[in-house]
Amino acid sequence: MTMQITPRKLHGFTIIELMVAITISALILGVLTQVYAGATRSYRVAEALSRMQENGRYAMDYLARDIRLAGYTGCVSSGTAVNNIANPVTGWSPLNTATSPITLKGIEGYEASLVSPSAVTATTGVKTDAVLIQFFSPSSAKLVHPSPTNANIKINSNTLNFQVAEVLVVTDCAFADILKATSVSSSGSPVTIAHSNSNNTGNTTSKEYGQNAEVMRMQSNVYFIDTKTGGIPSLMRRRLGSFDTGDATQSCTNATASTTQGFCVEEIAEGVEDLQLLYGVDTNTDLSADKFVVASSVAAAEWANVVSVRVNLLVRSVETNVSPEANTTYPVSQIPLLNGAPPAIAAATSRAFRRVYTETIALRNRAL
Repeated sequence: MTMQITPRKLHGFTIIELMVAITISALILGVLTQVYAGATRSYRVAEALSRMQENGRYAMDYLARDIRLAGYTGCVSSGTAVNNIANPVTGWSPLNTATSPITLKGIEGYEASLVSPSAVTATTGVKTDAVLIQFFSPSSAKLVHPSPTNANIKINSNTLNFQVAEVLVVTDCAFADILKATSVSSSGSPVTIAHSNSNNTGNTTSKEYGQNAEVMRMQSNVYFIDTKTGGIPSLMRRRLGSFDTGDATQSCTNATASTTQGFCVEEIAEGVEDLQLLYGVDTNTDLSADKFVVASSVAAAEWANVVSVRVNLLVRSVETNVSPEANTTYPVSQIPLLNGAPPAIAAATSRAFRRVYTETIALRNRAL
């Protein structure tokens, strides 16, 4: 006997139910997409602003640190006899005057229209102000025993990493000699730094220095704006020093590999579009600025009386598609900070964020 089983009544979704479900799902998906897109946009904006602020602060910190030291010569006073025997540094014309050592120059500015690329930078991309800052390094090494007037000076250890071809200063406060190292012993103690005729006009210093004498670097830095790969403007620094360009850890960018040169071009901070500088000149010897003027308005004799510098940096975000609106002109409030002539905003960067960073920096060795 066969038992017949009657199937249950089957149920499904109606067309209306499916349409409602699809509509609700689409709405939820749309909301989630909008939330995700908004979060992504907010993240990109926050990251762009944060990176721009960091670049602006980093650039200003570098400039401020060197400007404060401008003209610093340690214990070497204006009355100290300074003897320069260092040969000129190839490609670094500010050092090429033996009769007026650059140590006494301190600071000198260049207006955009007056910048000499051969004196300031190897590139032709300099469009804004530039500034030359010179001083003795605050860090020094002591001589370990009297140094005769021959071609060698000796220090206990090379913790400051003095290198071949670097321009150095040896001084006991009463006298000072500027020389160029031709060799630095790599082992043993004391460390011998030679200054032979090959890199100097002579191999003898002006006197025999005792153990109270010290050796320090000559610092000579030029800050300017240049455009790097990808069209991003950057604050650049051309720095006096000795750099083996075959060493991947060094950041030299303009010399033949595996050679040693006397200067290096470095990128300090990207996204810096404009550098405008005003110089505070002391006109009545009270160690405070009586006027702030552009470099072209500072007479040659007045550079020694510059006691402060007002730095204006125009920084933009590296990301160019983050601002909700296209900005083709600068806010009126920013134009005076840029000496009335800010660079034009290109269409490709019109949706980048921009901000002007301003700081007035006193030269510690000249101002109150």
